[in-house]
Amino acid sequence: MTLEQRYAAWRQAPESEELLIEIQRRARLAAERGVKFGVKFFAELVRWEKMQLGQRTEQYKVNNSYVSRIARELAELNPSLKPFFEIRKLASEREVKVDTSWLKLVNSPRRIPTVNRRRQIAA
Repeated sequence: MTLEQRYAAWRQAPESEELLIEIQRRARLAAERGVKFGVKFFAELVRWEKMQLGQRTEQYKVNNSYVSRIARELAELNPSLKPFFEIRKLASEREVKVDTSWLKLVNSPRRIPTVNRRRQIAA
């Protein structure tokens, strides 16, 4: 199952909607004050507050991998929040560049010079 599929499955749970609403409320308050913020901070804050109230916190768990998706979803739902998020390209969207220059050295017919340990000891 891909990360997108796992996130979509998590979003089907009623707890995820409650968490998203709580994060959104706090994000709006921070935005009104002109403060940049992180979604992960708000997710942890909600969990902490629920724990302080003696409520079960398992339902407020959020996979770290979902935080970027939550930020994107909140920015889509509330365009006014977008300037407060730092949204980077997802790993799945990035172009992967592989440096193969080191292969030339490995496959080279020339030997890489080595230090003669006997000569060093004798000196």
